Amino acid sequence: MITNSFGKAFPSAIVIPSYGLMAIAVLVFIMAPLFGLVFFVLAAFSAFTTSGVDIDPDIEVYRLYTKYWGVLKMGEWKPMQHYPYISVLRRDLGTTVYNRVMHQQKIYHDTLFDVVLLSETHRHKVSIMRLKGNEKATEEARKLAKALSKKLTNYAPKISEKTKARRRR
Repeated sequence: MITNSFGKAFPSAIVIPSYGLMAIAVLVFIMAPLFGLVFFVLAAFSAFTTSGVDIDPDIEVYRLYTKYWGVLKMGEWKPMQHYPYISVLRRDLGTTVYNRVMHQQKIYHDTLFDVVLLSETHRHKVSIMRLKGNEKATEEARKLAKALSKKLTNYAPKISEKTKARRRR
């Protein structure tokens, strides 16, 4: 079984205040136990919920999961036979804020590399790993391609004849 966590399911703008809300919930629990407990459970949900992927190479299935409260892992198992290729894709993550006159400013930006399963036409993809460096992601993709008996390839979606005809107009 190969397991990879993508990290927190919620952005840091929600996760960080959730820890503070949990501390407040403990104080509220002293005065109003039911309200404090509900408040704590909701704050813990946003603080400890993570997401990731499980892969079982023996029976060739994967599942994208969400782990609620850091304990309850849920996700549907799906076959990997529709994904014969593995590739590395660049992903730019960031948070942008806007002021009252709609000027934007990026307050967080990071470039990550996703190791993905690709369909025959490269139109469908499933992210199975997220890493900081391209070399590290390529090395992990090679290892996974060998472990899962998949072909490592460059991402190049095939363009249909219909799309080619539409672009020629």
